[in-house]
Amino acid sequence: MSVISGLTHSVMKIKFPIKYLGWQVGLSYQTTRPEGKRPVELRHLVREMRDHGMNFLSLMLLSYSYFDDHDGFCWPPRRQNLRCYRDEHSLNADEKTEFLGDVIREACQAGLHVQLMTNWGVWNPERIRKGYPAATLQERSDGSRAGWLHCPDNPDVYRCGRDEMLDSLERYAAQGVKSYAIEYPGYDGCFCQITCEVFARETGETLTPQWAQAHPAEFDRWKQEHIGGILKRLVADVHAQFPSIEIWLHTACTHGRGHSPTFIQKAGIPVVIPYMMHTAGDFSDIPQNLCAVAPLPAVGHVCVRSQPFKNYPVPPKNPEVIKNFFDAFERPEADNLIGLMFFNESCVSQENRRAVYDGIRRLL
Repeated sequence: MSVISGLTHSVMKIKFPIKYLGWQVGLSYQTTRPEGKRPVELRHLVREMRDHGMNFLSLMLLSYSYFDDHDGFCWPPRRQNLRCYRDEHSLNADEKTEFLGDVIREACQAGLHVQLMTNWGVWNPERIRKGYPAATLQERSDGSRAGWLHCPDNPDVYRCGRDEMLDSLERYAAQGVKSYAIEYPGYDGCFCQITCEVFARETGETLTPQWAQAHPAEFDRWKQEHIGGILKRLVADVHAQFPSIEIWLHTACTHGRGHSPTFIQKAGIPVVIPYMMHTAGDFSDIPQNLCAVAPLPAVGHVCVRSQPFKNYPVPPKNPEVIKNFFDAFERPEADNLIGLMFFNESCVSQENRRAVYDGIRRLL
């Protein structure tokens, strides 16, 4: 049977144990005000979650002006190099008005698993170089640069990604944080000088777009093993200071990104977060993505946003789509699904919110 800690509701028989149910919340991302979330809103959310059978809260600690009006880290960084990327409009990013530590402590006392999340390596390139001047974007096969996606082989990029994790954990881990989620490091497809040098050193081959096109299996295998090594180093760096914090990876192990269940496991990452309902299609990505990340335990990332947003063609969702998702969710054959996180609570209509809670009630 499905068991949610501390709950005694009637239980629906399903094929997998559900350990986590909850919201992922943009502290500033896609919020309706420049200052982002307010403490009273998060405290109300914690009570609402417990009332509706949720036990998991993931807090997204940055925003991207490429997709939204907000930009930068929404906590007050202590490391000097990170301060260039502080969201100066965020209420929580001001040392005088920071409130998230108290909310995290209260959420943990209420029995929630609290997670921090940042999108490692996806930064406004003009701003992040003020603190990490050598950071570079990934280079595509045609020589163009990959939007805001930075190259994980660049030493300054790695330092920045490590620093943002450690800095936020130094502030919030003691309040009861259990895990930290990241979506990268990974590749869009990088042929920059640094990656080519790393590739030559590790393989003895010369990396060119022509070589990659002629040897797709070898190139993909190298990316998986190489990114797995970066993830392993990152986990070790975090665990050296915070050994009890689990590092989760938001991925569906999409071909070409460099994510493989084998090397993710070897890196010491215990849980992955694959997309579910990213588009409003036929929900075929539920079994496909669960199979792609198996045997790793998966917490499904379910987009229930009710509004479109710029530069990212993800369709808005409505209550009917959410109901259909839960209908499909009851039938997956994979046995590695251990939870669902619903994204982004900060831009979900009341109608969609009710549809999420109605669906969860079917699982309890």
